[in-house]
Amino acid sequence: HKLVQAVDNLMNPLLILNVNLNPKHYMRLVYSWSLASTPVKDDESDYNFNENSNSNDLEYGYKRAKLAWYTIDPIFYTQKPSGITNDNLSLNSTRRIFSEELYPLTEIAQGQSQVISTLDLSYYPTERGPYNNADLNVSANPSTNFGGIMRSINSTNFEQGNVEYIQFWALDPYVGTGSIPTTNTGKIYFNLGEISEDVLKDGRKQFENGLGPDQILVKSEPFWGNVPASQSLIYAFDANAGNRKNQDVGLDGLSDDNEGAAYTNYASEKDPAADDYTYYLNTTGGIADRYKNYNGVDGNSAVDINDANRGASTVPDVEDINRDNTMNTINAYYEYSIDLKPNMSIGQNYITDIRNTQVTLPNGSKSDARWIQFKIPVAQPENTIGSISDFRSIRFMRMFMTGFTNEVTLRFGSLDLVRGDWRRYTNPLNNSKVLNEGTNLDVLAVNVQENNQRCPINYIIPPGVQREQLYNNNTLINQNEQSLALRVSGDKGLEPEDSRAVFKNVSVDMRQYNKLKMFLHAESLPNEIAIQDKQMIGFIRFGNDFSQNFYQIEIPLKVTTPLATSSSNCSPLSAETVWPADNEIDLSLALLTTLKIKAMGIDPSTLLNSDGVYYMFEDEIDPSLVGKTNRLRIGVKGNPNFGLIRNLMLGVKSNETHNGIKGEVWFDELRVAGMDNKGGMAALMNVDSNMADFATVSATGKKSTMGFGALEQGSNERSREDRKQYNIVTNLNLGKLL
Repeated sequence: HKLVQAVDNLMNPLLILNVNLNPKHYMRLVYSWSLASTPVKDDESDYNFNENSNSNDLEYGYKRAKLAWYTIDPIFYTQKPSGITNDNLSLNSTRRIFSEELYPLTEIAQGQSQVISTLDLSYYPTERGPYNNADLNVSANPSTNFGGIMRSINSTNFEQGNVEYIQFWALDPYVGTGSIPTTNTGKIYFNLGEISEDVLKDGRKQFENGLGPDQILVKSEPFWGNVPASQSLIYAFDANAGNRKNQDVGLDGLSDDNEGAAYTNYASEKDPAADDYTYYLNTTGGIADRYKNYNGVDGNSAVDINDANRGASTVPDVEDINRDNTMNTINAYYEYSIDLKPNMSIGQNYITDIRNTQVTLPNGSKSDARWIQFKIPVAQPENTIGSISDFRSIRFMRMFMTGFTNEVTLRFGSLDLVRGDWRRYTNPLNNSKVLNEGTNLDVLAVNVQENNQRCPINYIIPPGVQREQLYNNNTLINQNEQSLALRVSGDKGLEPEDSRAVFKNVSVDMRQYNKLKMFLHAESLPNEIAIQDKQMIGFIRFGNDFSQNFYQIEIPLKVTTPLATSSSNCSPLSAETVWPADNEIDLSLALLTTLKIKAMGIDPSTLLNSDGVYYMFEDEIDPSLVGKTNRLRIGVKGNPNFGLIRNLMLGVKSNETHNGIKGEVWFDELRVAGMDNKGGMAALMNVDSNMADFATVSATGKKSTMGFGALEQGSNERSREDRKQYNIVTNLNLGKLL
């Protein structure tokens, strides 16, 4: 996922566009997730897992169904255990996923794994989950049940970190060998914020190392089971290995023999609380069956490594997933959801890309596979639970599934919280416009490794650009190349002359360069009214600030039209079609200097533009540019300085006549080119003179021109200004005149 910016090998430019949208948190690590507390219902919720969420009783877990989360051990593919056949490994829910399937253009160095370790969630809505003592049959109404997991987040300030998206690739469970019925639909929810760690809600923190006959327990025994009365100082099991059996009993603090007293509806079963742990190589059945109880917390920390039921954890299970020695009981979080159903398409349900492929299975047959990329904007939650009001303290994340009527396995090829260096500009860019709440701006990244088969328009590297290569183990590895994408959507889109933009702080000296260049691409949004050429305008704004001292370059955009084909099998377009020459910015920086001189003699109040910017077309300044297809409109406001560009903005706007514009624009390879590499000269002068013993005169002088420097200095290290220095010292002995 590391971004390495591509380099234009023809002009050797200085790149000043860093399209950095990288994962802030990798969320696929199985051991960072634990059993989730029950989600809270409010007036906007589509679910109700607890009729009275404020009551502390066993009813709190009545809707919890079985959920297993795991990453399949490679031993199932290399040394198949007894009972595992090639047919078991040929289901889309269990087969091995290779990098070539999901990222065909990603080159992997020799010696590194070619396999993607997916995070798999197997949900069984008709089977009761841990600590569910519902007196009714769980399978009676499975669509109302849920299964969830949660985890802590270390870097909690999403506003400062500029976390933009919950982004993941998921394997479509309705396509391929072993696909689920199309009638088995449901939802997966994501929660971000303060989430209660009190999994068994009683207001008391459970930690397994606080249990045992020599520990102080709460009296009388709470309804869930035993709870330590002491304070937790460290989460580690007793040094006495013989006491492990008394402590490693799960979140209810009860062994199987004692659980029947609390979970009376299942007292006759071997495991009344349904929380027992089973090692996946210590059981039988298919892969999903072997992992069904792998997340159990009762008996999951075996002492002897030779134990057949080998442990999954060496630390106690606690109701404190962020290990801060405090159990959070607050529910204040943002909620997002995705509908899982057949025939999901791009442009809906947060889907940004779909990859259709065919794979060869271990049993020799072939199967279709459909990977779907979701990007959920963090700043646009569907619902808000509790009193959360900003993104400065996002300490927990929860995922849960509901609505399904039968078993379903969801496989994540990637699952990340994605951050960016580019931030949304939230102030109006036009003084006469107020930001329309009906207009949404999504800041995305599209790249060659993930989106080369994107529909309806594939991502391809711009003409003349080469991917950067790294030398690794005697092999040249092509790195990723990606572009910044701005998508304007919403109920109203862009009004006439309305703008949306992103910005970042930079420190760039552009005085030694002759050209400013960038590739742009524009397209209509799926299932929206198609935009026409020049209805949408891309612009760059840079200078000392964004409101009083800046330059602005605008270019009307030509819209790329996809080939007429089905949405499931899009035909790839060429680089010249995706990145038309009409959309390429190619500006002589000398024109900005000329424009600034012209603007100095004009009263800003006389300008027709409401934003106070003095605009001219480039061919109005330089007549030799008349007839240029990618004609630019350039503007200046205030007194920006080429020598110190502190702010950089990229954005889109609607032209003066069109309303409701919705589309997507890609920005790539913003660069200054044509470096002035001419050397300079320098001179020193020293003069000493005297007139007998009456007067002495000493003079020194120094001069250097732009481009002067030492032989070992590069072009950026040399002097960038002309300098003249002089000094004259005179001593007069006036007494000689008397």
